[in-house]
Amino acid sequence: MLIQQGEGSGTPTEPHHTPSPEATSSQHTPSSIPIPSIPTAPIPTPSKATLELLAKFQAQEVEIIRLKDRVKNLEDQEGLIGYKSGDDAPIKGRSTNEGESPAKKISTDSEEIARVLTSIDAATVLAG
Repeated sequence: MLIQQGEGSGTPTEPHHTPSPEATSSQHTPSSIPIPSIPTAPIPTPSKATLELLAKFQAQEVEIIRLKDRVKNLEDQEGLIGYKSGDDAPIKGRSTNEGESPAKKISTDSEEIARVLTSIDAATVLAG
């Protein structure tokens, strides 16, 4: 069935469909849709030993990060000392570290790096 819209409108249109109350009552509303039940299990509470172990691992992780930063700083210092203690030192005949020869300072830094790396290896083994 075609209906004329407005006066003088030459464009016929189909009438709008309005659903009847019977049609809307058969549809499900969000609150009427059944929700499937999902089996649940209680979440286990961590034991004291587990919490202590977790705290130990976190402390080791913090220590490893600190030691890696220390190694980086020592390596940077070693490179800087090696660079400035050569012929390019600001004042000829003087080392950047008064009272300690550049070779001894580098040796001490290398020993410190070795100790730090050993500590990192030990912490990694303990964490693994």
